[in-house]
Amino acid sequence: MSQKERDELRQLWAGLVAEFRASGLGQAQWCRENGYKVRHLQYWLPKFPASDAAASEPTWMTVETGSPTPASPALMVHC
Repeated sequence: MSQKERDELRQLWAGLVAEFRASGLGQAQWCRENGYKVRHLQYWLPKFPASDAAASEPTWMTVETGSPTPASPALMVHC
């Protein structure tokens, strides 16, 4: 395989890895739907680490607890 062919293959897999990560699918499902072998995807994944800043930042979500209740003591001590 020539250097040009290796570069083209690397470029192809860089795009495929990006598509896989953006899909939100598991490895097996993505490979099945796109006609690739899981072992090939697993070979290429570490070669293209997720450098996207959003991928390394935590994701926050809003949780609604219903109507607020007045604070009540958890422990009451009588002297």
